[in-house]
Amino acid sequence: MTAASTHDSKRSEDVRARLNVLSELVSEWAETVQVLQAAGEPYQSTVDDAPAPSAHDRWAFFQALTGIWPAEGATASDRPALRERIQSYMVKAMREAKLQTNWLFPNQPYEEAVARYIERSLFSEPFRSTLEAWVQRIAPYGFRNSLCQLAIKLLVPGVPDIYQGSEHWNFSLVDPDNRRPVDYAALQASFAPLRALYADNRYPVPADWTALLGKGGAMPAATKQLVTWRLLQLREQHPLLFRDAIYLPLMIEGPAANHALAFARIHEGRAIVLVCSRLLAGWDAQLRSDWSDTHVSLGAAHPALAKPRCWLNWLTGAALDNAASAPLADVLGNVGQRGDQLPFAVLVADDLLG
Repeated sequence: MTAASTHDSKRSEDVRARLNVLSELVSEWAETVQVLQAAGEPYQSTVDDAPAPSAHDRWAFFQALTGIWPAEGATASDRPALRERIQSYMVKAMREAKLQTNWLFPNQPYEEAVARYIERSLFSEPFRSTLEAWVQRIAPYGFRNSLCQLAIKLLVPGVPDIYQGSEHWNFSLVDPDNRRPVDYAALQASFAPLRALYADNRYPVPADWTALLGKGGAMPAATKQLVTWRLLQLREQHPLLFRDAIYLPLMIEGPAANHALAFARIHEGRAIVLVCSRLLAGWDAQLRSDWSDTHVSLGAAHPALAKPRCWLNWLTGAALDNAASAPLADVLGNVGQRGDQLPFAVLVADDLLG
């Protein structure tokens, strides 16, 4: 079973996908933490002759808050619920860390001091504006990480598990936050127009993808739902390619090789290929604007991959002529922060389409 979120996840798949971006922008993150600490310093207390929250707990708070804060920003009506969620999370995290408090002997004064720090920080304009600017900086990469993670989960060997509510973006923390009721009626309602994008053997047009990939920091929840459904369709239509196929890693060569991965699933001479971008924040930070002369091995990697006349992108319908190797610029296109294309491509051989 391949699962990215479960009922026991400390942080949901979409939270982790966003937080992964921090490891690519270490200096910027360190500077942001310093500004957040300075903005929150007036709200710190002293408990047992030590600062509350401790440096360890402030670090955990900043990370968790970065992971769940809405990419489009939080309104005044949103903030109380966010405050309650992060306060509950911090109590559980602190007790399980067993540094300042624990389950058997809760340190009530310390926990109350941390709760006050959280509340006052979240209602502080300098703290909140710094946080929201940072989330808007990294959220586009987090969304793209999530989509790539989803594509890998649904196409690698194994049985994919989709945790309840994760068809849409799910920025949850540890239980009970990740066990909140799911609005299945809303999921069903948002699904209908997505199916229509593929009616009568059509594919979404570029304007559809521009809307689905969003503008600014946010990406519509429907994007994840559409990718989930479309890749599950692929599994349903070609079950042997997922039940019995081999897994073949594909080589990527060129200056941007560290920013993509690829593999094929092959069964009885038939194949599909996933080409997936990675580490896009670091890529953009280096002012890279294209894939340069980077290629993915296709026809040269296996006889089954040499057979198709062309490949079809399962999500967009774009055709790619087969060759020994393919330029990533042709396969992935513009996938950076302001990219207008999906951060991955699922290539289906033309013979699979009849």
